[in-house]
Parts: sequence; structure tokens; C-alpha cells
Amino acid sequence: MKKIYWKKLTIFKKIIFSLGWLSVLNLGFWVIMIIYNNYTQEEKFWNPKSKRVVFIFGWINFITIALSIFILLLSLFFFVGDFNLEENNLDNSEPFVQKNLYSGEVFTDLYFYDLKTNCSLSGTLEIGNFTAEVIDGKYKLFEKEYQDAKVASGSEDVSLVLYGTTSFCFGKNSNLPFYLYWISENILEYDDYTFEVEFNPRSPYYPKAMQGFIRPNEVQERLSKISTNENNTDLENIEIIFGKTYMNYASDKGLFKEQDYWQTPSDFISNKQGDCEDWAIYTTSLLRAYNSSLNCYLAVWSTHVNVICQIDKHFIILDQDKIRSNLVLDEDLIFQDNQVNARSWRNNYFEKYGLSPDERILFYLINEEEIIEFENGQEDFIAWVLERGGIKK
Repeated sequence: MKKIYWKKLTIFKKIIFSLGWLSVLNLGFWVIMIIYNNYTQEEKFWNPKSKRVVFIFGWINFITIALSIFILLLSLFFFVGDFNLEENNLDNSEPFVQKNLYSGEVFTDLYFYDLKTNCSLSGTLEIGNFTAEVIDGKYKLFEKEYQDAKVASGSEDVSLVLYGTTSFCFGKNSNLPFYLYWISENILEYDDYTFEVEFNPRSPYYPKAMQGFIRPNEVQERLSKISTNENNTDLENIEIIFGKTYMNYASDKGLFKEQDYWQTPSDFISNKQGDCEDWAIYTTSLLRAYNSSLNCYLAVWSTHVNVICQIDKHFIILDQDKIRSNLVLDEDLIFQDNQVNARSWRNNYFEKYGLSPDERILFYLINEEEIIEFENGQEDFIAWVLERGGIKK
């Protein structure tokens, strides 16, 4: 049996649904009254108290019937197209297909919900080669849009991506980024299609969701209290900012009773403690607030998160507890020597930090404007460093 979700019903359907249940309750009342009257003497049954109850329910019944008739007439006037069975070519063996009353276009109502909170999901929807906005968890998908998406994908399976930020409905997890992905087929065979998902916005999986945690605007006040100098080089000011990013370490398990819990910069400032990704998000946001053109990134490794900055041929790995590692590429050296130096720079940092060789895999470099993804996270990262530093074979 198909589930009915109250939040995804239109106002018209909610009114009909409510009136229907009110009518059922009225019917139940009169059935009980008739049965009670059959087993009770008439003079005892029709006492002042029972008459008052009957009078109240009588008026409720009258109002319900009047509203039902009004809604029915209204629906016949405005929604007659929805009941035109011949036009919609309905058949018991075929799924219901909606058509726009004026244009005749086939469409399906898409709904997006989080199962854990029962909150609607709104944001930017990508279907194949086009984008649209989902508002209040709902989007009307027309046949042409869907067919174009199928052509673009070259398959009957169509991928859907929805990304945005969580609403106030999520409580303490509101205003957090999310990025969700589905593959579906034959969506237009249904009058509505619900995409249900259960996810934790505090534990992002996709880089697009991670990107939403980097928020330079949330650290402007904190940056104003750090004495950078406009006469300094960017490298010198980076060192000053880095020196003001000390953190009291606390595991997600100990602090939030969660296995994974990413904090926004404002969360981190408020809580005054966190773990590696919290420090890296805060520090990246600070550096980007200082200079939005600075090539500083949240570096997401296989088991760790830190910060990597690049200024010309100078690369810096920054980490909590004032750990840093510097690399300066030298164009006077041959390509292979610069390559060896870049590998040593990365490996020396990890040895100092205490991560094993199999953990030295970089997945993403991310700031609020850019996402750089690596295939194997080892040699292609070294190749990226050399390319960005202007070192050619």
C-alpha cells in the first residue's frame, strides 16, 4: 500500500483528507448513538447532557457536509482536467500519468525527504544535462526534461543529484551542506515519485558537501583580532594566522557521542575544541578570509584532514599542534630531482605526524570555490604539485 506523507500533500489534498476523517468520526458518533439508544430507555437517553452533545455534533456534521460540497464544486470548477479519464487514457493495467491541464505535457511530481527527520530537502537538482530548483522538497518534472536527460545519459537509467543546505527542520543540524545522488528509471510512469534518504549532514561523503563547511564569512570577526601586516608577504601572514589556530583536541566520540561529526567554523569557535577536520575547516576558512585569491585548501586524506597552501613554487602543509612542512621547488633542478623532493616533503610530514605509508592517499583539495579530485592520491598529487609549481619535464 502506498504511504501517505502529510508534508508532501498539497493544501487542497490536506483539506480533503481532514474532512474525510472528520466525516468518519461523525459517522462513528451517530452509529454509537443509535446503538446506545437501542439499549437505553428513551427518557434516560434524551437527557439535557446528551441533547447538548448531539446538538454540537449536529452542527459539526452540518459544517463538514457544507465544506465538502463547497470543496467538491471548487474541484470540479478548477481541477476538471484531473478527472478527464479519456484525455489521460487511464487504464487499470497502466500506471497513472499526469498531464498539464493547459499544455497537455506529461509530468511527475518529485518529492525529496530525509527519512530520519522526515524533513523535506530543497536545493539545486541536476538531472542529466539540466538543473532546476527544488522548493519545499518538491519539483514538477516534465516529460521533455526527462527525455533529454535520458538522451544525455545514453541509458534508461537517469542520475539525479540534489545539493543545498538543510532547513531549520533539522534542528541543530540546520544550515549544513548536503549532496545526494540517486539513479532511477521510468519516473514518468508514476503520478508522484518520492526520493527517500537517510543521511547525516555532519558526516559528508561527497566533496561538494565537504565544500559547504568552508565558510570565510564565519571567521571575519576572529580574523580581525589577528595582527596581520599589509607590508608582509602572504607567506609571512600565513605564518602569523597559523600561529593563532591552536586547538584543544577532542574526539567526535568524546565531544558529541558521534563516530563522525564535522563542525562549521562558527561551531568550532563556540565549542573551542574539536578534531583534525574541525581544525582544518577553521584554518582554511581563516586563510581564505584573509585573502580569497590564496591557494589554500582543505586536504582530505584517507584517514586525516589538514591544510595545504601553495604560493608560486612554495608549498606548505599545515596541521594542528603547529606542525608544518615546507617545500620549495627549484626550476634549476631537473624534473626528477624536484619530483624526489616533493615525495620527500610529503613523506617527511607524515612520518612526523605518525601516519603509515598506506594512509598517505590524498582524495581531495577543497576550498569554497574549487574542488580538486585525485584518482590515486599519491603520484597524481605529486604531479599536481610539480605542474602548479611550473616544473616541466
